[in-house]
Amino acid sequence: MFLIGQAVLTILADAAQSRPLICVIDDAHRLDQESLEVLAFVARRVFVEQVGVVFSVREPPRNRLLEGIADLTVAGLEGHEAAALLSAITAGPVDSAVAEQLASLVDGNPLALTEIGRQLGEGRLAPDGLLNGLIPLGRRLEE
Repeated sequence: MFLIGQAVLTILADAAQSRPLICVIDDAHRLDQESLEVLAFVARRVFVEQVGVVFSVREPPRNRLLEGIADLTVAGLEGHEAAALLSAITAGPVDSAVAEQLASLVDGNPLALTEIGRQLGEGRLAPDGLLNGLIPLGRRLEE
């Protein structure tokens, strides 16, 4: 693992000689153990190089490999923020109780709120129009 980590670090450092480089590892919680070991090795050693490594995970990893790497937790939108987003999408005011319930259902995920707002439209984002029916996810979220 050490030699592979060194090789990856060398490749990235060489690529960053002409301009800074950033590696974004989306859904890092889905990586196999070996890949995560190599990428964590690299992330701990790029401080001298012009290389950045960003991992995105849904939940803090139970795996200890990413411990010690600086982290930033991004929280979901809350009721008033969700209402503002939904109002912008539907071009009209959204009931705060509905926005709060939707934000709760999707853990404040802005993409989910955007898709739901587009699917439902202004007419169903009133207190009586939404709460009894199924919430459409839309093709983009299903994928």
